[in-house]
Amino acid sequence: MGNPGNSSRDKLISIILPTIRPDLAGAALQSIVACSDDVRYEIVVVSPFPVQGKNIVHVKEEVPKGNCAAHAMGYQASSGDIIVAMSDDHIALDGWLTPVQSFIEQRETQYFPFCAGINRPQSPWFGAVYGLYYPYFPVLSRQSAEAIGGFFSPDFTAHFGDPDLAMRVWKAGGGEMRTAVRSQSCAEQAGADIKGIGPQAYLAGKGPGDLHGPLPSRFRPGVQP
Repeated sequence: MGNPGNSSRDKLISIILPTIRPDLAGAALQSIVACSDDVRYEIVVVSPFPVQGKNIVHVKEEVPKGNCAAHAMGYQASSGDIIVAMSDDHIALDGWLTPVQSFIEQRETQYFPFCAGINRPQSPWFGAVYGLYYPYFPVLSRQSAEAIGGFFSPDFTAHFGDPDLAMRVWKAGGGEMRTAVRSQSCAEQAGADIKGIGPQAYLAGKGPGDLHGPLPSRFRPGVQP
């Protein structure tokens, strides 16, 4: 069932970024700030070290308990109408968030709750569990998140948070999950583009250089935003 209550106003997007690696966090934040000027956004950084910068909300994680718990903490501290999961081993590309609001609003008129995944053009893979799709790097409205009991569950540590989120969407009758794979009949991108620069890329059996060449100098680890 769709949700006809969406508004076309310029919504605030909360980018949730857990990190325990200052150098990679600096590169990710630099790219987000450089590539997000056309939307209203906040970056909720969950980390054991201090982080300051444009539109940053810092949540101090005294003892790291895994990215799922960190995402849950970030969600509680966020204020946005749309939630975007981000990782410190990826960088944003120009215009990465531009289509997200219209995409989510349009899909929620057809399916509610609804969850998409941001598009990784150099890593166009998606997940499936029990025969159902789930998106990597979930993107969803706060309305959809609240309808399924919240964002990532702290019951998990470093894995299974995204399929658990998807299963809650499916259970709530949210219809089709949409991911970043264009070739599948029920797979569409949310429009947001990022590139892998670390361990996430290696999970596909390729190093960062194999995927997209050298990291632009302005986004190299160690460069603070």
